[in-house]
Amino acid sequence: MKKWHWIALIAVIVLSLLAQFFGDIAEEESWYNKLPAFWAVYGFTGCFLIIVVSKAIGKYFLQKKEDYYDEP
Repeated sequence: MKKWHWIALIAVIVLSLLAQFFGDIAEEESWYNKLPAFWAVYGFTGCFLIIVVSKAIGKYFLQKKEDYYDEP
């Protein structure tokens, strides 16, 4: 990615987090809805876990040995 892509991405992330801090927090039923930036952290963690788990599945269950076709 180009340098300005990274700058734009970081700016969008920062603005999103700032909007959650300064936004109107209504009375919610759950405790986690009262935490600022909870859904941003939750989404990032979920995406991170999807990537890690899918890479592990690919490595340990789907990938074949290098000499797979050479074995008798």
